[in-house]
Amino acid sequence: MWCVVALSRCRVASGSLDRTLRVWDCITGNCLGVLQGHSREVRCVVSLKDDVLASSGDDRSIRVWDLATYKCARTLNGHGHFVTGLAVLADGRLASASHDRTLKIWDALQGRRLATLAGHAHVVERVAVLPGGRLASGSHDRSLKVWKF
Repeated sequence: MWCVVALSRCRVASGSLDRTLRVWDCITGNCLGVLQGHSREVRCVVSLKDDVLASSGDDRSIRVWDLATYKCARTLNGHGHFVTGLAVLADGRLASASHDRTLKIWDALQGRRLATLAGHAHVVERVAVLPGGRLASGSHDRSLKVWKF
């Protein structure tokens, strides 16, 4: 298992090396559903809103999942390498970090890429939301960058 996120109604979602996401009941431990669609391992999962997840991984895609149906609602493409970090901004936009040395900002619910942030000299592993609509990104170039856009 690579990643996990807490959901509403005492549920948890996990992403795995087996290319799936699973939604779990955190009281009984029962698996409530399996989300399939990634072609390689899943590295990140975040909750966009109640019953909507976003996941990313080594297939270079970001997938948006509808937990009412356990189906992929849309696939976001645009990164040139593994997508290793996801973060949800306060206004609902999605930020992604990639081994292609960039971050991208998405309107994930509409399926639109809004911006590409470049400036790291090596792989970007993680992205985090900071106060004031800013992002922080960590890279293998041994830098931490703070972005305001």
